Amino acid sequence: MKTLVKLALLCLSAITLVSCGAQRMVSTQTASNNSTFECVGLTDKGECIVSATGTGANTSSISSVVLKNAIYALLFDGIKGNEENRIKDLPPMIADKNTFDTKTEYFTPFFSTNGKYLQFIKPMPAALPKTIRTKSGYKVTTTYLIDKNALRKELEANGIIKSLSNIL
Repeated sequence: MKTLVKLALLCLSAITLVSCGAQRMVSTQTASNNSTFECVGLTDKGECIVSATGTGANTSSISSVVLKNAIYALLFDGIKGNEENRIKDLPPMIADKNTFDTKTEYFTPFFSTNGKYLQFIKPMPAALPKTIRTKSGYKVTTTYLIDKNALRKELEANGIIKSLSNIL
């Protein structure tokens, strides 16, 4: 009986550790491994059309994490392009990933719930999310517009990146 209780506690501890490690949120670390992004188009207004896929236990939690992670990916990781649409990879807007840690006074409120990042990303008009039920929950793919020009101006105004006009 004692062995069974110890085994149950060990399993419960392992499950807790694994689930905590799997939920890597942008606000504390790098973009989550359960989100993928692809730039499938560019608009003449400087917006990137991003196909974003996220997984999670329920659909409502997926969208907020994917929004944060899409902006984080564009800022620090870059976003994969789409060969079919002849879209090149988008390089990261911020070359130094340490900037996230060194500018926490800016990025903590920026990525907070209802933070400023929401001003730069919005669902693509008339694009319905595609939801697939998986063994562990759901996989949701949605298309978003990210306003790269406005995001760049925001980062420049706050001293996060240098203005392109000041480089020359």
